[in-house]
Amino acid sequence: MLSRPSILIVRHPTKMTRFYDVVLNWMANHAPECRAHFEVKNLPCDVTDWGKLRLLVPWLQDPVQAWSPDTYTLIEKLADQCESRGIPVINRARNLVNAGKTAAAEIISKSGFRTPRTLRILDMQAFRQDFNGMSVPFFVREDWGHGSAILRANTLDEARALPLESFKRPVVTELVDVRDERDGLFRKYRYFAAGEHGVAQHLQCSEEWITRGAGRVFTDATRDEELAYIARQDPHHVRFQAARRALGLDVAAFD
Repeated sequence: MLSRPSILIVRHPTKMTRFYDVVLNWMANHAPECRAHFEVKNLPCDVTDWGKLRLLVPWLQDPVQAWSPDTYTLIEKLADQCESRGIPVINRARNLVNAGKTAAAEIISKSGFRTPRTLRILDMQAFRQDFNGMSVPFFVREDWGHGSAILRANTLDEARALPLESFKRPVVTELVDVRDERDGLFRKYRYFAAGEHGVAQHLQCSEEWITRGAGRVFTDATRDEELAYIARQDPHHVRFQAARRALGLDVAAFD
């Protein structure tokens, strides 16, 4: 009897281990015949049957080397073993650094998008003198990772007072005012790419310059605007796909 072809998902045993369980749970409830092909293992792990493995999908917070060099070594070794056997790997860990703020801004800009100027802060004392040549307003945040503080400076005094030492890898980004003149709202569009397929995922309208789901403005007009956006292909689909390929990623979301 032939073994069932499988897709191997690997994750860290303690860091955000169950972050993507919603995907597995959805398949178990709505597509159990698909769920049966997925095997989930925690790192470190060994593949006992290479013959049935069709795809490797690491579920690890990016970039991996920022929080665990050992985990990065493990997943890259496993990915090398897969690719040497012709088994595809979704979002190689070595390419995830391209999604960092400074790298992504440079790479995406070459795909035809206007990206805000973003620079690493390498010398904090020097930055407080010349701000890397950046004019206020701007904001500072972590180059790598998600969910960190975003600190805005509207004046030079505010810029000098920013607690740069609280960041591991700070970057400064110019602030571009993208409020819509019609209603004064900020808008965040999300395009989700999985390979060559792209989906207009959501449109969030907010009164705040940092748009979060909890702070969305819900009106008949914003609802209809979002429905219209997600009902069709994003008009920048071709450029988003060029950016995804340039980033070296198979799956990516663009806000």
